[in-house]
Amino acid sequence: MNNFPVVRLTCLLVLLAQTAGASVDKAKLLYDALLLEDAKKELVATATSDAPAEEKAAALHLLGTIAVDEKRYDAALRTWSDLVNQYPNTQDAREVQGKMPLVRELATRTATSPEFATKPESTSRALHGVVVTGAGSQPEFVELAVNEISNFLMGKKVDTTKSPTSGASLSELIPVARQSGASSVLVLTLKFGYLESLRAECYLIDGGLQWQEKASGSFGVTKSGTAAGLIDRIKSKLEGRIGDSCLPKGG
Repeated sequence: MNNFPVVRLTCLLVLLAQTAGASVDKAKLLYDALLLEDAKKELVATATSDAPAEEKAAALHLLGTIAVDEKRYDAALRTWSDLVNQYPNTQDAREVQGKMPLVRELATRTATSPEFATKPESTSRALHGVVVTGAGSQPEFVELAVNEISNFLMGKKVDTTKSPTSGASLSELIPVARQSGASSVLVLTLKFGYLESLRAECYLIDGGLQWQEKASGSFGVTKSGTAAGLIDRIKSKLEGRIGDSCLPKGG
């Protein structure tokens, strides 16, 4: 007998008990467990409470994310607009401003083509292409990596789309990527420190992590020089992956 679901539920209940006073933290646990209705109740309670602005902003951010997961794009845009208007100086407000253009496009496509929202994914058009996004503590160099790698892949005839925002979690990005027609997501993570590195991880929309490549080492005395060297090295590693399921070439 497989007791894994029981163990998982028990662990979840213990964690929820330990976070009794932290509604956003509880909501994240519920969200990860796919208990979306319970998560939404926690988030609404936080957003309408006297909690600090940062916590209310985080609640609205996750509420909008759940709406995107549920393909309620108009609701997501309203929630995120409330976040930006009410808490403009928070990190969550800055993050959702980068996500809203793509969600707004999805809302428009749904409104003009109702079948886009209701047709089962298994019968929708074949997914093809890769969305490139980035993560790291130096946004300007992360953006450089995303641009350079995207242009490199496009030059190799790979169907490539740049994510309108960096730093989004996979749970947020994959539903949007799927609806935009992509079959995979390429995440570029740039790190500076004792040993600089650029990691490329490719995820299939429905298949999880497929592979990862990494470039590391010091390439210059400036961060721009280091970033450029890492990008050139990761390009050579990605070239061998072109044409596979993660980096499909256009027809």
